[in-house]
Amino acid sequence: MKILVSAVRFRPQPPILFKLKSLSLYSRVNTLQRYLLKRVFVSLVAGTFVLGFILFLGNTLKQILELVISGVINASLLGQMLLYLIPFVIMYAVPIAMLTAVLLVFGSFSADNELTAARTSGISLISLVWPVLLLGLLVSILNILIVTDYGPKVRAQYKELLAQSRTRLAESLLPERRFITQLPGLIIYIGKSERGQIKDTLLYFTRDQTNIFAKLRAPEGSFIVTNDMLELRLKRVRGVIHANDQWCPAFFSEWVWRTNFSTNTQRRGVGLRHMSAVELIAQIQKLRTMEKPGNHPNTRQDELNMTLPLRVQLHRQLAFGFAGFAFTLVGIPLGVFMRRRETSISASVAILIVLVYYVMMSAAETFDSRPTMHPELLIWLPNFLLQTIGIVLLIKANK
Repeated sequence: MKILVSAVRFRPQPPILFKLKSLSLYSRVNTLQRYLLKRVFVSLVAGTFVLGFILFLGNTLKQILELVISGVINASLLGQMLLYLIPFVIMYAVPIAMLTAVLLVFGSFSADNELTAARTSGISLISLVWPVLLLGLLVSILNILIVTDYGPKVRAQYKELLAQSRTRLAESLLPERRFITQLPGLIIYIGKSERGQIKDTLLYFTRDQTNIFAKLRAPEGSFIVTNDMLELRLKRVRGVIHANDQWCPAFFSEWVWRTNFSTNTQRRGVGLRHMSAVELIAQIQKLRTMEKPGNHPNTRQDELNMTLPLRVQLHRQLAFGFAGFAFTLVGIPLGVFMRRRETSISASVAILIVLVYYVMMSAAETFDSRPTMHPELLIWLPNFLLQTIGIVLLIKANK
């Protein structure tokens, strides 16, 4: 009997419990709240740095590395472009890091029997987690400010710098006084090139890179790089074209030719995703005041159809901003039920939840051309489901 009592008396206990034995119930609650909040905050900061570095590196390798290798951007411009990437990285990294942090902390808190000991002392789970929920709400508010205002602005500036750099890259790929054979089906000779303006341009159109079927010459022109396309725009073009076994003269006041230049930039949603919430609202109001041709006022349905993509993007920004709070609310009870302290497990579960969240949000965005489906409301469905599941699981874990 003495041996049994001794074994119970000296059973290993979580470190936090040694600090709570001599405290009142109110002090115990405050101590545990600070303990959990500190651990979540530290994990949040660490996770933000790790995830931010991964996202940062991914964007750098994807879009900037080729410019660095080609030597078209200097150290100052590179630093400015990387600085513009920081808000974009933060708005994606922070919600995921918050979810990983609460899964890790509350999984460890449950696995180490600290939660069981707290319940034995008369402390409920809900009384412990409200500071963490408040932290999740603050994270969401910060993310909303970035997503709806600062993020789109700096992202647009980053895209502008990227476009300018890619123009310089195109200039390096279209050198002066040299025959350029890298473009499919075309051989180009440029007499002079400066800031996108070209002079004395010769073009030879080929079949199988050998048989020339057209020869053109232009005294002046220009080229631009838009998204992943290289566009040549030449003026006062003269030349000959081989047709019906004979060469026929040709003349064009303006001639435009486009070809794939790079696959490193995205096409979809570039304009809207670079607009802040204020700009989106202003554009919505502008479209609502527009009239049809013939001074016919727009009907209510016309307004809904015209402004739907803008409203979907606006609601998307707000819904994505609140993702941090939804992740916090669902992550706390999941961590309690998982009872795992391994970081890899928490990170894997967090990635799975985030993937489901983004798939649902992307699915809602596909209805942006169907007003009857109310896609601006469907955008909120992932947040609503996560918060509902989180509340149900939190009540269940509190019992």
